[in-house]
Amino acid sequence: DARRMIEEKERKDKKTMRAMKVELKPCPFCGGHPEIVTPEETDGQYWFIACANDNCWGIAGTELCDTETEAIDKWNRRDGESHDD
Repeated sequence: DARRMIEEKERKDKKTMRAMKVELKPCPFCGGHPEIVTPEETDGQYWFIACANDNCWGIAGTELCDTETEAIDKWNRRDGESHDD
């Protein structure tokens, strides 16, 4: 249904804009924009971040996190970077 497809695209666009505002790094596989997945979209429990590019060839995403900040930190961390864990 065309209306549903338009609504889904608008939802993805809003999520991508929100993710860009919190300064998420691009997808490590395709360079695309990530999206923040909220508890409202995961049965009210978890946050995670994933590549919003449906054609991405990698599997880019964080594990399920308890907070948005934790998900952002995990997404922005790249192998080889120093961190305080």
